[in-house]
Amino acid sequence: MKKTISLLLTLIMCLSLCACGIGARLASTATSDTGSGKATTEPVVLTETEQIEKILTERIEEYRNAVIDRITINDDLGTEDENDYIALVYLTWNTKNSGNLSKEMLKMYSDDLAATLANENDTVQEIAIFWTVPYLNDTAKCSYERVPDGFVVMDEMWGKAFS
Repeated sequence: MKKTISLLLTLIMCLSLCACGIGARLASTATSDTGSGKATTEPVVLTETEQIEKILTERIEEYRNAVIDRITINDDLGTEDENDYIALVYLTWNTKNSGNLSKEMLKMYSDDLAATLANENDTVQEIAIFWTVPYLNDTAKCSYERVPDGFVVMDEMWGKAFS
């Protein structure tokens, strides 16, 4: 009987903490022990290039069968501003589609990725997206440059398998 009551009280306390939101805050707060017995929270601060990579990675993870090979963020030496960047995104698309359908899908994904970056970051001045498509044994590239209201297509290159 005492075990049942103890278990019931423990369950009620846990539910009360969750209902107040304290449990969620405790689980999501990063803490470190400073040796004095006090825990301090340390906010995670991302550099500008890490923020850009995070934006790109989170968006690409939503694309079906797209795999990130690597993302490189370089300084844009073609501008006067020190905080201008060029994003080079290397992806593999593992879907068995015809060349024409693959081209349409990759174009749609590339446009979407550029639009997402335009909405969430203003320091990237150019983005180039390189696709490898193993099923077609071919590659593609879509590059964009920033204009006042987003990105526009600067260049596209499609292998012969996409026609």
